[in-house]
Amino acid sequence: MPKQRKYVLGLTGNIASGKSAVRQYLENAGAITVDTDLLAQYTYLPSGPAYQLILDAFPEIADLTEKCMPISRKQLGQIVFSDPASLKRLEGIIYPILDDQINKLCEELDEGLLVIEGVNLVEGGFRPKLDALWMTFAEDAIRLQRLIDERWLDPADAKTRLSTQLPQAEKAKLADYLIYTDRGFIETYAQVEQGLCTLKDLLPVAFLENDQARFTRLTPAQYSAALPLFADEEEPNPSSDRFYSLLAKCSAFLTEQTQVSCLTIYKLDSGLSLLLANHPQHRNGIPLTDVLDGLEGFSAQHHSKALLIPADLLAHAEAKKLKFFPGDTPIPGMQPEIVSQVLRKHGFMPEEIYVKLL
Repeated sequence: MPKQRKYVLGLTGNIASGKSAVRQYLENAGAITVDTDLLAQYTYLPSGPAYQLILDAFPEIADLTEKCMPISRKQLGQIVFSDPASLKRLEGIIYPILDDQINKLCEELDEGLLVIEGVNLVEGGFRPKLDALWMTFAEDAIRLQRLIDERWLDPADAKTRLSTQLPQAEKAKLADYLIYTDRGFIETYAQVEQGLCTLKDLLPVAFLENDQARFTRLTPAQYSAALPLFADEEEPNPSSDRFYSLLAKCSAFLTEQTQVSCLTIYKLDSGLSLLLANHPQHRNGIPLTDVLDGLEGFSAQHHSKALLIPADLLAHAEAKKLKFFPGDTPIPGMQPEIVSQVLRKHGFMPEEIYVKLL
């Protein structure tokens, strides 16, 4: 396959069909990924482009929303998922905004693989923007159970949400590649790898180096080397399923120095790169500064705007030396509300992190 400057891959699938896990697998392979459902949520924020439009279109939501406070997605969902006309009204507000945002993302990428994930890529008319469309597929009974177990939805509410979407079989007719996610993490990963066979030359290098260490994206090729680093008191002999389930939730890389290696786990979220845990006991004697070099390199590959690390990892003077700033430092081109939401999602407050602009 000849080298392409860029390739835009759509990833769709009905609710609870495993899109997030597949997107994470693609991200771990080096793709730049965008969750349009998350983009839509951010438009509901007080500074978002859909905020006032939604309040104007849904007076019942306006009555429940305090001034300059975010719109309750739960309350909005209860309205639109029980009334097709209300859902259509909301989509009429959100889809044009998402269309502009997706166009901008596509224009900003000069080369590489860009993955656009969204439950309504087909219904929203985004298919013409895509070079190919992948779809995740899982039996309805499994999706229903996922909604109940993982999202804590009431069974009746979960069934309503399943019924409001285009049937999977119909949507599948428009997909170029189907991924069946009801066969477990290992099989899902294998299907993603198969789909990537003709796209590998679009991905960035899987390893980086500095004078002291080599950094390698965590993939099944590093399974044997990484497995001991997963071990803990609760699971001294971790299973292969645990390995693949980790890769379905976050990103990771190995840092190697001579005979020593350590595992670094991080999360790419909304243009931010967040180090989840890397205290001395996790590093096997490898200096944090080396680990941060690798993290910064991989974050840059994904066009992250900033690197966020827990403040308890560095003394203030060392943080300043490494060009980290206090957690409330503004990040150019990013709404402060989005940064706050990302931090809260992962259990942090601004005073508990340091920020490095990339």
